[in-house]
Amino acid sequence: TEIYTLSLHDALPISPRYIGMSATLSESGLLKAKKFFPNNHITKVIVDNKKNKVALTQNFFPENTKKQSIGALNKIYGFSQNESMLIFPNSRESVEYLTVNLIKLAQNNQSDSHYFAHHASLTKQFRSKVEEFAKNSRGKLFTICCTSTLELGIDIGAVDSVVQYNSPFSVSSLAQRLGRSGRRTKQSILHFIATNPWDLLQGLAIIELYQDGNMDNFDGIKAPYDVCAHQMLSMLIEQSEIKISEFKHLNQKFSVWSTIDDDEFKEIAQHLLDQHYIEKEGPYFITGLATDKLLCGPDFYTQFKSAIEFQVISPSGKVGSMRLGPDIVIGSNFFLAGKVWKVWDIKMKEKKIFVKKAVDGNPPIFHSTGSDVETYVRQKMENLLYDSAYLNRLEEPMREQLEKITTDVIDEKNPYLVDVKGSVGVRTFVGTKVNRALMIMFNIVNDTNNFILVDKETLLYTNDLNIDIKGTLKKACKRTWNRNHLEKYLEKDEFTAFFFLNDMKYLELVPKKLQIRYIVDNLLDLEGAVEWMERFSF
Repeated sequence: TEIYTLSLHDALPISPRYIGMSATLSESGLLKAKKFFPNNHITKVIVDNKKNKVALTQNFFPENTKKQSIGALNKIYGFSQNESMLIFPNSRESVEYLTVNLIKLAQNNQSDSHYFAHHASLTKQFRSKVEEFAKNSRGKLFTICCTSTLELGIDIGAVDSVVQYNSPFSVSSLAQRLGRSGRRTKQSILHFIATNPWDLLQGLAIIELYQDGNMDNFDGIKAPYDVCAHQMLSMLIEQSEIKISEFKHLNQKFSVWSTIDDDEFKEIAQHLLDQHYIEKEGPYFITGLATDKLLCGPDFYTQFKSAIEFQVISPSGKVGSMRLGPDIVIGSNFFLAGKVWKVWDIKMKEKKIFVKKAVDGNPPIFHSTGSDVETYVRQKMENLLYDSAYLNRLEEPMREQLEKITTDVIDEKNPYLVDVKGSVGVRTFVGTKVNRALMIMFNIVNDTNNFILVDKETLLYTNDLNIDIKGTLKKACKRTWNRNHLEKYLEKDEFTAFFFLNDMKYLELVPKKLQIRYIVDNLLDLEGAVEWMERFSF
């Protein structure tokens, strides 16, 4: 579709008018979105500020060591006996756990309600059957437990309510999900259920922001090197050949690539040539052998990448597999297969994590990955946490959980320093991109790569007892930072660079120099990190 649109735009004698619609863009986002369209038309933005009233329930039920909650399950089952609804957890594992156990409860209680799972690992045929049932249910009660696959773009008709199982990652995501309910009654019903303190706090903050009319910022990708390289190959496949003299200026021809300058475009083309993705044939470029291998797969034209799993190896053999994250470094502990393991080596090329049973007191990590959270959400979380009037309005189980969060603060005058099982950590209350930048900056000033980011808890710490956190902050605050510091670190630290690029399917088509530049431009926020450190005085 994208190739066709570009070709159509080039072929038309006049510049076409584009129409875009969104339910979740902020005012600044609308202005940025206008720049995406490849013409100079004066654009009118029509904003519909109407939204349904929201009937809200909020509950907390603690989870066990397997991250499961019987109390939450029973509460959801109770809702499902009176409402057709969608349940949005944040992982496929939670989708399956909830679906299986809701079906068991229905069978034990001889309920007529219908329960389904819906996520990307299921076949399209199965998902279509679920969607058709929901659309033609004719009064039958049903519950679909789903990931973001049902967040937008699929018509399943109307549902009575939405269950948000633990926190969404953004206000926009909550708005999309809420939009699925209340289409007939003009009242959306939201059941927010949290099973751990940090999901509770983040969920409450996002709900407050949504009710106040806030929406997420729209940053976009500053220079989409990977998409550009992929489209260069796609155009060669479509046209069989392109004149070299024309190929050299494709970035100037299409405005969507206008942020990629001529030198960068030349570097991408040279990399494709060096790696045999393209070849010269007289005055033309054609596809190379490496591109032919890419085409052997079924998903060349998709931008989504299957997760790369690392094998977890103990002295007695393979334990399982997991994705890498910034919380998995040498010396860290994590849960897998019901045990606590300590990482003693990571082999990047072999995709293996070597572990042994943990015998120290360092806190284990429930390994998980999720979407980025913006700074304004984290700031709202911090505000709610220290707002006694707000806390007093909450039911006691929720209030108690939030009050527990602040018990690890070491110094009330400096609430950012917290105790982490005997070590000192830094709780930042800033967005994911800022936290990533701070992690790298702390590693740079200590000449190490041992800092661990637990972004869900907006926490940075290290298990290295030789590193002084206050000293780290002091050194980081006194240094004058620029992007070169981050780029040089990423060039040397293959693990961190690999983690950041793990979900970028076609950045392998881009030279390493531009891969690093992509990380700094789009996945880190150096300016936000420097701004955060300005609150400290040494």
